[in-house]
Amino acid sequence: METHIHIKYGTDFSNDAPYPIILEGKLWSTSKIYFIAMKYIVDNSNAIDSIRTGSSYLSDSFLKQLKIRKDWNEVKNEVMFNAIHAKITQHKKLLDMLNNSGIIVSHSLENIDGVDLGNIYESVKKYIRIPKYPIRRPREIFKNVDRDKKGKIIVSLL
Repeated sequence: METHIHIKYGTDFSNDAPYPIILEGKLWSTSKIYFIAMKYIVDNSNAIDSIRTGSSYLSDSFLKQLKIRKDWNEVKNEVMFNAIHAKITQHKKLLDMLNNSGIIVSHSLENIDGVDLGNIYESVKKYIRIPKYPIRRPREIFKNVDRDKKGKIIVSLL
């Protein structure tokens, strides 16, 4: 019988779990902070650093000063996929947990902006099991995860 892992606040797979990631050439303290930073159009590095370090990322007054990206609804799943992929591949403990897991289920409180975190983890799990070079896999199974010619991850959730 396949086991289910439930993503709850405070667990290793939670967006707030203290597993720093390196993306965009910067260190982010959590996947949630990276996701929030990518949601907004930020013209100065001080604002990004303020979000990245977590010093004001949840402040309503701070976030109201920023504009949400016009393409946010189209790219938010890809942004979260990249954050979770980095989190899993940069922390062996999480990679081992994911590889040994059954189905991952997220609770609605862990989902941000309509992104189903459980679905993202399942996509990452499928993706990391795919050999990188050459890309060979049945398209009908992995329609939602791919790489472009430069190796960048492309995600579209069904």
